Amino acid sequence: GLITADPFTGTFRDERVTLRLEGAAGSYTGELTFQGQAFPVSARGAGTELNGTFTSAGTPFAFSATLSGDTLTFVTGGTTYVLRR
Repeated sequence: GLITADPFTGTFRDERVTLRLEGAAGSYTGELTFQGQAFPVSARGAGTELNGTFTSAGTPFAFSATLSGDTLTFVTGGTTYVLRR
């Protein structure tokens, strides 16, 4: 049969942020690129909700995200980024 890509895997971006995720079955790793710096990401997903952390200088920062079609609404530290696949 056809292999369906996991909805959270891939690259989502706007003019400021790029989020690349890989993984499957609710467990993901990847990279958040912001202002030319790349930060490792670890996340768990269920349904359309994603929750995880990215690590900067050894400190983890929490984020949450909601997927709607090809749009990922990414929220961290009170700032919202609307990322598109």
